[in-house]
Amino acid sequence: MIFERMNLRLPANLKSWLKERADTQHRTMNGEIVALLERAKIADTKEAA
Repeated sequence: MIFERMNLRLPANLKSWLKERADTQHRTMNGEIVALLERAKIADTKEAA
């Protein structure tokens, strides 16, 4: 798997929510973003089918 680096700007309240969620899931914030995006992608694919 090839990884790409990108910068992301978030509102402070969304960043706090993401940090809390990542801590709860024992992930980094980056790992949590990837997990959320992967779940969204799967859901989107199921809706399109």
